[in-house]
Amino acid sequence: MVIKNSYKIYSIFLFLIIILGLIFFKKDNKTFEFPIGKWKAVYKNQNIELILKKNRDCELKIISNTNDKIEKYKGRCNFDFKKKPNTFIMSKIANFSSSLYSIVNIKNNNLIYMSELSTRWRLRPISFEKDNLIKLKKEI
Repeated sequence: MVIKNSYKIYSIFLFLIIILGLIFFKKDNKTFEFPIGKWKAVYKNQNIELILKKNRDCELKIISNTNDKIEKYKGRCNFDFKKKPNTFIMSKIANFSSSLYSIVNIKNNNLIYMSELSTRWRLRPISFEKDNLIKLKKEI
């Protein structure tokens, strides 16, 4: 009788440990949608405008405040929310031989944090730092 009761106690205890483990160590399963819209930021004396369309086409404009130089890129944008940190790739850019890579953090429906863009995947930042953070706000 004592043995049966101790098995029940151990079984209940093990069950509670598993449940608590699932609760406390649960992965963050947020589902994100492609952030459609016009996003703007001011970064290092440049105005940045990113337009994301429903079909994943996108446009990036970088306008220098010092010499009014404008860089325009049109291509396909992809966000990978499965990776941590989330990644951003702009590919198939017209008149440009490389893709652009970055990491992103979508804070809410009106704010995206993005690192500086890189032309090489391995050279993109792997974390957000104060000096490489671009705060893109949605234009309403």
